[in-house]
Amino acid sequence: MQTRQDSIIPPHEVTSDGPGTVIVTGAAGGLGFAIADKLLQCPEPFTCLFTVRSSSAQNAQPLRDLIAEKSGNKYVSLIELDLSRLDSVRAFAIDVNSRVAARELPPIRALILNAAVLSMLGSRKMTYDGFESAFGVNYLANCLLTLMLLGSIHKQHGRIIHISSETHYESWPTRIQKHEPQKLPWDYVEMSKPQSTVRSGDEKNDGMRRYGRSKLCLVMFMHALRRRLDANPDLSNIWIVAVNPGTMIHQNLLSKVPSALLRAVGGPIMQAYNQVMAHIKPNGLWRTTTKSAADVIRAALDLGENDLGENFKDSYMNGSELAKADEIADDPGKQEELWDRTLAFVQLKESETVLTGS
Repeated sequence: MQTRQDSIIPPHEVTSDGPGTVIVTGAAGGLGFAIADKLLQCPEPFTCLFTVRSSSAQNAQPLRDLIAEKSGNKYVSLIELDLSRLDSVRAFAIDVNSRVAARELPPIRALILNAAVLSMLGSRKMTYDGFESAFGVNYLANCLLTLMLLGSIHKQHGRIIHISSETHYESWPTRIQKHEPQKLPWDYVEMSKPQSTVRSGDEKNDGMRRYGRSKLCLVMFMHALRRRLDANPDLSNIWIVAVNPGTMIHQNLLSKVPSALLRAVGGPIMQAYNQVMAHIKPNGLWRTTTKSAADVIRAALDLGENDLGENFKDSYMNGSELAKADEIADDPGKQEELWDRTLAFVQLKESETVLTGS
Protein backbone atom coordinates (compact mmCIF):
# COMPACT_ATOMS: atom_id res chain seq x y z
CA MET A 1 0.00 0.00 0.00
CA GLN A 2 1.40 3.38 -1.00
CA THR A 3 1.26 6.48 1.18
CA ARG A 4 0.07 9.72 -0.34
CA GLN A 5 2.13 12.76 0.52
CA ASP A 6 1.49 16.41 -0.24
CA SER A 7 4.47 18.72 0.15
CA ILE A 8 2.47 21.75 1.16
CA ILE A 9 5.61 23.82 1.56
CA PRO A 10 8.31 23.33 -1.12
CA PRO A 11 11.19 21.31 0.38
CA HIS A 12 14.19 23.31 1.48
CA GLU A 13 17.50 21.67 2.30
CA VAL A 14 16.90 19.17 5.07
CA THR A 15 19.95 18.05 7.03
CA SER A 16 20.31 15.18 9.46
CA ASP A 17 21.82 17.50 12.09
CA GLY A 18 18.85 19.89 12.10
CA PRO A 19 16.49 20.24 15.08
CA GLY A 20 14.65 17.11 13.99
CA THR A 21 11.43 15.77 12.54
CA VAL A 22 8.17 15.97 14.45
CA ILE A 23 5.34 13.62 13.47
CA VAL A 24 1.79 14.40 14.56
CA THR A 25 -0.91 11.84 13.75
CA GLY A 26 -4.52 12.93 13.37
CA ALA A 27 -3.40 16.51 12.79
CA ALA A 28 -6.70 17.64 11.28
CA GLY A 29 -8.73 16.88 14.42
CA GLY A 30 -9.47 19.13 17.38
CA LEU A 31 -6.42 18.49 19.57
CA GLY A 32 -4.26 17.47 16.61
CA PHE A 33 -4.99 20.76 14.85
CA ALA A 34 -4.09 22.69 18.01
CA ILE A 35 -0.84 20.72 18.36
CA ALA A 36 0.03 21.49 14.73
CA ASP A 37 -0.71 25.17 15.35
CA LYS A 38 1.56 25.29 18.42
CA LEU A 39 4.31 23.42 16.62
CA LEU A 40 4.24 25.78 13.64
CA GLN A 41 4.66 28.71 16.03
CA CYS A 42 7.87 27.27 17.50
CA PRO A 43 10.93 29.25 16.36
CA GLU A 44 13.00 26.12 15.70
CA PRO A 45 12.96 24.97 12.03
CA PHE A 46 11.50 21.53 12.69
CA THR A 47 10.58 19.25 9.82
CA CYS A 48 6.88 18.56 10.35
CA LEU A 49 4.99 15.51 9.10
CA PHE A 50 1.26 15.85 9.75
CA THR A 51 -0.83 12.76 9.07
CA VAL A 52 -4.51 12.65 8.16
CA ARG A 53 -6.72 9.79 7.10
CA SER A 54 -7.53 11.51 3.80
CA SER A 55 -5.71 14.60 2.57
CA SER A 56 -8.54 15.40 0.18
CA ALA A 57 -11.26 15.31 2.86
CA GLN A 58 -13.06 18.54 3.69
CA ASN A 59 -11.88 18.50 7.32
CA ALA A 60 -8.24 18.61 6.13
CA GLN A 61 -8.69 22.03 4.48
CA PRO A 62 -8.32 24.09 7.69
CA LEU A 63 -5.04 22.29 8.32
CA ARG A 64 -3.87 23.14 4.82
CA ASP A 65 -4.78 26.77 5.42
CA LEU A 66 -2.96 26.76 8.75
CA ILE A 67 0.19 25.36 7.15
CA ALA A 68 0.11 27.90 4.35
CA GLU A 69 -0.25 30.73 6.87
CA LYS A 70 2.19 29.70 9.60
CA SER A 71 4.80 27.30 8.20
CA GLY A 72 7.52 29.97 8.22
CA ASN A 73 10.97 28.37 8.15
CA LYS A 74 9.69 24.80 8.43
CA TYR A 75 9.39 22.01 5.89
CA VAL A 76 5.85 20.64 6.22
CA SER A 77 4.26 17.58 4.64
CA LEU A 78 0.68 16.39 4.85
CA ILE A 79 0.67 12.59 4.58
CA GLU A 80 -2.18 10.10 4.44
CA LEU A 81 -2.13 7.48 7.18
CA ASP A 82 -5.10 5.23 7.87
CA LEU A 83 -4.60 3.75 11.33
CA SER A 84 -7.49 1.35 10.79
CA ARG A 85 -5.24 -0.51 8.32
CA LEU A 86 -1.99 -2.07 9.49
CA ASP A 87 -0.71 -2.11 5.91
CA SER A 88 -1.09 1.69 5.85
CA VAL A 89 0.90 1.94 9.10
CA ARG A 90 3.61 -0.25 7.64
CA ALA A 91 3.79 1.74 4.40
CA PHE A 92 4.09 5.01 6.31
CA ALA A 93 6.80 3.68 8.65
CA ILE A 94 8.81 2.18 5.78
CA ASP A 95 8.64 5.47 3.87
CA VAL A 96 9.78 7.56 6.86
CA ASN A 97 12.56 5.11 7.75
CA SER A 98 13.90 5.12 4.20
CA ARG A 99 13.89 8.93 4.05
CA VAL A 100 15.68 9.24 7.40
CA ALA A 101 18.24 6.64 6.30
CA ALA A 102 18.79 8.57 3.05
CA ARG A 103 19.23 11.80 5.06
CA GLU A 104 16.21 13.31 3.31
CA LEU A 105 14.67 13.80 6.77
CA PRO A 106 16.42 14.49 10.08
CA PRO A 107 15.89 11.90 12.83
CA ILE A 108 12.55 11.98 14.61
CA ARG A 109 12.68 14.35 17.56
CA ALA A 110 9.09 13.66 18.61
CA LEU A 111 6.51 11.08 17.59
CA ILE A 112 3.17 12.48 18.81
CA LEU A 113 0.56 9.72 18.64
CA ASN A 114 -2.60 11.79 18.76
CA ALA A 115 -5.04 10.12 16.33
CA ALA A 116 -7.80 8.04 17.92
CA VAL A 117 -11.39 6.92 17.46
CA LEU A 118 -14.30 6.82 19.89
CA SER A 119 -17.33 4.79 18.85
CA MET A 120 -19.69 6.16 21.47
CA LEU A 121 -22.50 7.37 19.24
CA GLY A 122 -23.19 4.25 17.22
CA SER A 123 -22.73 0.51 16.95
CA ARG A 124 -19.44 -1.29 17.45
CA LYS A 125 -17.07 -0.92 14.51
CA MET A 126 -14.23 -3.08 13.26
CA THR A 127 -11.00 -2.18 11.47
CA TYR A 128 -9.95 -3.40 8.03
CA ASP A 129 -7.86 -6.10 9.75
CA GLY A 130 -10.80 -7.33 11.82
CA PHE A 131 -10.04 -5.73 15.19
CA GLU A 132 -12.49 -3.72 17.30
CA SER A 133 -11.88 -0.13 16.19
CA ALA A 134 -10.73 1.39 19.50
CA PHE A 135 -8.34 -1.49 20.18
CA GLY A 136 -7.13 -1.59 16.57
CA VAL A 137 -6.71 2.14 15.92
CA ASN A 138 -5.94 3.59 19.34
CA TYR A 139 -3.74 0.76 20.52
CA LEU A 140 -2.43 -1.73 17.94
CA ALA A 141 -1.69 0.79 15.18
CA ASN A 142 0.21 3.04 17.61
CA CYS A 143 2.23 0.10 18.92
CA LEU A 144 3.20 -1.04 15.42
CA LEU A 145 4.06 2.50 14.34
CA THR A 146 6.23 3.04 17.43
CA LEU A 147 8.13 -0.23 17.07
CA MET A 148 8.78 0.26 13.36
CA LEU A 149 10.00 3.85 13.75
CA LEU A 150 12.35 3.26 16.69
CA GLY A 151 15.40 3.14 14.42
CA SER A 152 14.60 6.60 13.05
CA ILE A 153 14.05 8.30 16.41
CA HIS A 154 16.83 10.59 17.66
CA LYS A 155 18.98 8.49 19.99
CA GLN A 156 19.68 11.30 22.49
CA HIS A 157 16.66 13.61 22.35
CA GLY A 158 13.88 11.51 20.82
CA ARG A 159 10.50 11.30 22.50
CA ILE A 160 7.38 9.22 21.99
CA ILE A 161 4.19 10.92 23.19
CA HIS A 162 1.01 8.94 23.73
CA ILE A 163 -2.20 10.91 24.08
CA SER A 164 -3.94 9.26 27.00
CA SER A 165 -7.31 9.83 28.67
CA GLU A 166 -8.83 9.93 32.13
CA THR A 167 -11.16 7.19 30.90
CA HIS A 168 -8.33 4.67 31.27
CA TYR A 169 -8.92 4.66 35.04
CA GLU A 170 -11.18 1.82 36.11
CA SER A 171 -12.84 4.13 38.64
CA TRP A 172 -13.54 6.97 36.19
CA PRO A 173 -16.86 5.80 34.77
CA THR A 174 -18.45 5.43 38.20
CA ARG A 175 -17.77 9.12 38.89
CA ILE A 176 -19.28 10.42 35.65
CA GLN A 177 -21.63 7.80 34.21
CA LYS A 178 -22.26 4.13 34.82
CA HIS A 179 -20.16 2.77 31.98
CA GLU A 180 -19.45 -0.32 34.12
CA PRO A 181 -15.92 -1.24 32.99
CA GLN A 182 -16.30 -4.67 34.57
CA LYS A 183 -18.51 -5.58 31.60
CA LEU A 184 -15.36 -5.60 29.48
CA PRO A 185 -13.27 -8.42 30.98
CA TRP A 186 -9.49 -8.40 30.76
CA ASP A 187 -9.64 -10.89 27.91
CA TYR A 188 -7.59 -10.30 24.77
CA VAL A 189 -10.07 -11.96 22.43
CA GLU A 190 -12.94 -9.89 23.78
CA MET A 191 -10.90 -6.67 23.67
CA SER A 192 -9.52 -7.21 20.18
CA LYS A 193 -12.18 -9.23 18.37
CA PRO A 194 -15.37 -9.09 20.46
CA GLN A 195 -17.50 -12.20 20.67
CA SER A 196 -20.26 -10.72 22.85
CA THR A 197 -23.26 -8.81 21.57
CA VAL A 198 -23.80 -5.22 22.68
CA ARG A 199 -27.09 -4.86 24.48
CA SER A 200 -29.44 -2.44 22.70
CA GLY A 201 -29.12 1.01 24.25
CA ASP A 202 -25.69 0.21 25.69
CA GLU A 203 -23.66 1.14 22.59
CA LYS A 204 -22.47 4.43 24.05
CA ASN A 205 -21.28 2.82 27.27
CA ASP A 206 -19.63 -0.04 25.42
CA GLY A 207 -17.81 2.43 23.17
CA MET A 208 -16.53 4.40 26.16
CA ARG A 209 -15.43 1.23 27.94
CA ARG A 210 -13.42 0.14 24.91
CA TYR A 211 -11.95 3.60 24.37
CA GLY A 212 -10.77 3.70 27.98
CA ARG A 213 -9.37 0.18 27.77
CA SER A 214 -7.40 1.05 24.63
CA LYS A 215 -5.81 3.98 26.46
CA LEU A 216 -5.01 1.77 29.46
CA CYS A 217 -3.30 -0.71 27.14
CA LEU A 218 -1.15 2.11 25.74
CA VAL A 219 0.14 2.99 29.22
CA MET A 220 0.95 -0.67 29.87
CA PHE A 221 2.72 -0.90 26.51
CA MET A 222 4.70 2.22 27.43
CA HIS A 223 6.04 0.57 30.59
CA ALA A 224 6.85 -2.70 28.81
CA LEU A 225 8.65 -0.81 26.05
CA ARG A 226 10.60 1.23 28.61
CA ARG A 227 12.20 -1.93 30.01
CA ARG A 228 13.23 -3.00 26.53
CA LEU A 229 14.62 0.40 25.58
CA ASP A 230 16.73 0.42 28.73
CA ALA A 231 18.13 -2.98 27.73
CA ASN A 232 19.18 -1.56 24.34
CA PRO A 233 22.01 0.99 24.94
CA ASP A 234 21.42 2.72 21.59
CA LEU A 235 17.75 3.33 22.49
CA SER A 236 17.89 3.90 26.25
CA ASN A 237 17.78 7.70 26.05
CA ILE A 238 14.48 7.79 24.17
CA TRP A 239 11.69 9.09 26.38
CA ILE A 240 8.10 7.83 26.42
CA VAL A 241 5.47 10.09 27.96
CA ALA A 242 1.69 9.65 28.16
CA VAL A 243 -0.26 12.91 28.37
CA ASN A 244 -3.88 13.12 29.48
CA PRO A 245 -5.30 16.22 27.71
CA GLY A 246 -8.57 16.23 29.65
CA THR A 247 -12.03 16.65 28.14
CA MET A 248 -12.12 19.21 25.35
CA ILE A 249 -15.22 20.53 23.57
CA HIS A 250 -14.23 21.56 20.06
CA GLN A 251 -15.85 21.85 16.67
CA ASN A 252 -14.50 18.56 15.40
CA LEU A 253 -16.16 16.74 18.32
CA LEU A 254 -19.42 18.66 17.97
CA SER A 255 -19.62 17.80 14.27
CA LYS A 256 -20.06 14.16 15.25
CA VAL A 257 -23.17 14.87 17.35
CA PRO A 258 -26.11 13.51 15.30
CA SER A 259 -28.66 16.10 16.45
CA ALA A 260 -28.46 19.40 14.53
CA LEU A 261 -30.45 21.12 17.29
CA LEU A 262 -28.07 19.89 19.98
CA ARG A 263 -25.09 21.05 17.92
CA ALA A 264 -26.59 24.50 17.33
CA VAL A 265 -27.90 25.14 20.84
CA GLY A 266 -25.93 22.90 23.17
CA GLY A 267 -22.59 23.25 21.39
CA PRO A 268 -21.95 26.94 22.21
CA ILE A 269 -23.15 26.44 25.79
CA MET A 270 -20.81 23.50 26.30
CA GLN A 271 -17.89 25.36 24.75
CA ALA A 272 -18.48 28.36 27.02
CA TYR A 273 -18.69 26.09 30.07
CA ASN A 274 -15.52 24.34 28.91
CA GLN A 275 -13.65 27.67 28.70
CA VAL A 276 -14.76 28.79 32.16
CA MET A 277 -13.91 25.51 33.88
CA ALA A 278 -10.52 25.30 32.14
CA HIS A 279 -9.70 28.77 33.47
CA ILE A 280 -10.76 27.88 37.03
CA LYS A 281 -8.86 24.58 37.13
CA PRO A 282 -6.27 24.30 34.31
CA ASN A 283 -5.53 20.60 34.91
CA GLY A 284 -9.10 19.67 35.81
CA LEU A 285 -11.49 17.52 33.81
CA TRP A 286 -12.37 20.31 31.35
CA ARG A 287 -9.58 21.80 29.20
CA THR A 288 -9.20 23.79 26.01
CA THR A 289 -7.38 22.37 22.99
CA THR A 290 -4.95 25.31 23.18
CA LYS A 291 -3.92 24.49 26.74
CA SER A 292 -3.70 20.75 26.12
CA ALA A 293 -1.69 21.26 22.94
CA ALA A 294 0.81 23.35 24.90
CA ASP A 295 1.14 20.52 27.44
CA VAL A 296 1.78 18.00 24.66
CA ILE A 297 4.38 20.21 22.97
CA ARG A 298 6.15 20.77 26.29
CA ALA A 299 6.31 17.01 26.93
CA ALA A 300 7.53 16.41 23.38
CA LEU A 301 10.05 19.22 22.99
CA ASP A 302 10.69 20.86 26.37
CA LEU A 303 9.75 24.26 25.04
CA GLY A 304 8.15 25.38 28.30
CA GLU A 305 9.85 27.44 30.98
CA ASN A 306 11.04 24.41 32.96
CA ASP A 307 12.86 21.35 31.69
CA LEU A 308 10.93 18.20 32.52
CA GLY A 309 14.01 16.35 33.76
CA GLU A 310 15.00 12.68 33.84
CA ASN A 311 12.06 11.71 36.06
CA PHE A 312 9.84 12.11 33.04
CA LYS A 313 11.65 9.50 30.94
CA ASP A 314 8.76 7.08 31.47
CA SER A 315 5.88 9.02 32.92
CA TYR A 316 2.18 9.78 32.95
CA MET A 317 1.18 13.43 32.80
CA ASN A 318 -2.18 14.93 33.71
CA GLY A 319 -1.91 18.05 31.60
CA SER A 320 1.19 19.84 32.88
CA GLU A 321 1.41 17.84 36.12
CA LEU A 322 3.11 14.54 36.84
CA ALA A 323 0.41 12.03 37.78
CA LYS A 324 -0.08 8.32 38.43
CA ALA A 325 -1.81 6.07 35.93
CA ASP A 326 -4.32 3.42 36.97
CA GLU A 327 -2.75 0.79 39.23
CA ILE A 328 -3.60 -1.95 36.70
CA ALA A 329 -1.06 -0.36 34.35
CA ASP A 330 1.71 -1.15 36.87
CA ASP A 331 1.10 -4.91 36.79
CA PRO A 332 4.27 -6.39 35.16
CA GLY A 333 2.53 -9.71 34.49
CA LYS A 334 -0.29 -8.06 32.53
CA GLN A 335 2.21 -5.80 30.76
CA GLU A 336 4.23 -8.76 29.49
CA GLU A 337 1.18 -10.79 28.52
CA LEU A 338 -0.22 -7.81 26.62
CA TRP A 339 3.16 -7.22 24.95
CA ASP A 340 3.30 -10.80 23.63
CA ARG A 341 -0.28 -10.67 22.39
CA THR A 342 0.33 -7.32 20.74
CA LEU A 343 3.31 -8.56 18.73
CA ALA A 344 1.22 -11.53 17.62
CA PHE A 345 -1.76 -9.34 16.66
CA VAL A 346 0.32 -6.97 14.50
CA GLN A 347 2.49 -9.87 13.23
CA LEU A 348 5.66 -7.90 13.81
CA LYS A 349 8.65 -9.31 11.95
CA GLU A 350 12.14 -9.14 13.44
CA SER A 351 13.29 -7.14 10.42
CA GLU A 352 10.65 -4.44 11.05
CA THR A 353 12.17 -3.06 14.26
CA VAL A 354 15.61 -2.29 15.65
CA LEU A 355 14.45 -3.34 19.12
CA THR A 356 16.23 -6.48 20.25
CA GLY A 357 15.03 -8.93 22.85
CA SER A 358 11.37 -8.11 22.19
